Amino acid sequence: MRPLTARLVVTGAFAALSALGCANRGMVAPSLSGTGGTGAVTGAGGTGHGGGGGSGVHDASCSPGTDAQGDHSLTGCNALFNFETGTEGVTLGPSTAQGAFTKVTQSGTQVYCGSGALAINAAFSGSSGLTVLGEVDLPLATDAGGMNLAGKTLTVHALAIPGCDATVRLSAELVTASTAPVVALRIAPLTSSWSTQSVTLPTDAGVTDVIKLAIDVTSTDAYQGTIYIDEIDIN
Repeated sequence: MRPLTARLVVTGAFAALSALGCANRGMVAPSLSGTGGTGAVTGAGGTGHGGGGGSGVHDASCSPGTDAQGDHSLTGCNALFNFETGTEGVTLGPSTAQGAFTKVTQSGTQVYCGSGALAINAAFSGSSGLTVLGEVDLPLATDAGGMNLAGKTLTVHALAIPGCDATVRLSAELVTASTAPVVALRIAPLTSSWSTQSVTLPTDAGVTDVIKLAIDVTSTDAYQGTIYIDEIDIN
């Protein structure tokens, strides 16, 4: 289980406060390079999540339709997590930390590249508590321990069906065994078209022994639907 008492928050070029947050999480900002992305610090009562920035594309489409598989590549899907063979060890976050995500499966209908993506059933409710946060954890640990991600580029692709809820926001967090998680990037809001965000990670100690990548999504608007992520890469 990852520590919940603190957060290292990486902010991008555009930082804004909002009311989304999770109890018992503070914020300290390390350095991060990148341009063209979105970023935010969120919180309630002095605690919360943060988002980072980097180069990326945010498709602001608010169509209730779907993102056609034919719009994206069907070959060359070589990301670290491409979900071509299943859910690739992804698990729901601990029940003590999240309550909005209920199930993870492989999807063959909503994909950014290839024939598979991760589908996450989401049922948010209320304006506080565990049901305003959903989390899935992607394993990164190796036989030798955590991965050293200092200076590497993290890329995430995501969408939500249905879209058009401005409170549905995603953040990607680097989790180590000993230090507070680093919030590396954010996509806000998630829409019904694929959004892409990339960021160059810092070189400080917070990213040198990463055991998992946590994908967090928040909403305070009783959103119910499916969150899709695909082609999560670190290189």
